Amino acid sequence: MKKILCFVLTALFILNSTAYAYDAYSVFFTGHNTEAQKGIIYIDKILKPFADRYVVEKTRDIDISEIDKFYEELSKPLTVDELDNGKSDFDFSKVASTELKRKTEFFKTLGGLSGYKAEFVPLVSYKVYRNISVVGGFTVYEKTHTDPYEAYWQCVCTIEDLTKEIVNYNARIKLVEKVRNLNDMIDNDNSLKIFILVDGKINSVWEK
Repeated sequence: MKKILCFVLTALFILNSTAYAYDAYSVFFTGHNTEAQKGIIYIDKILKPFADRYVVEKTRDIDISEIDKFYEELSKPLTVDELDNGKSDFDFSKVASTELKRKTEFFKTLGGLSGYKAEFVPLVSYKVYRNISVVGGFTVYEKTHTDPYEAYWQCVCTIEDLTKEIVNYNARIKLVEKVRNLNDMIDNDNSLKIFILVDGKINSVWEK
């Protein structure tokens, strides 16, 4: 039953994943709750059909430690082994939407090396059926350096310190552009993130 229910939830999030922007900073830090309310209404709409057959309970009593771990691992700089292998060991399989996966992979590759950190701020959460939870919220970021060029330079220094190899001129030019793009992505990431948890473990994560 829970596999079928998760599948149906997933299908609904796919069908309803039209673009809609939320301003996380206005929601959480300036007291403007209009956009947060829109997020709640959106998830309410997705879950409403299930209330006829299952208990759907809006609650704050949900353990989101697995979501916190997801962001903690996402924010860790690549290790020397990952750099040598040219690939991250991070598990991207739970990231369901293509665009969110692209952005997640991009952040994992350069975020930690450049002094950026991502965290999850929950907005609303539900218990569905017996062991399924749906949690919606926003990603917020911390920057060691607000200037992307300084973030780029930290990235170069960290790579050289780990690998004991000099990053050549052509690679540095590419890194400057990549870190600037990453910084822009972070500054403009105001989309709602939706996690489906089963038995407290992440089943999938979506972006609206």
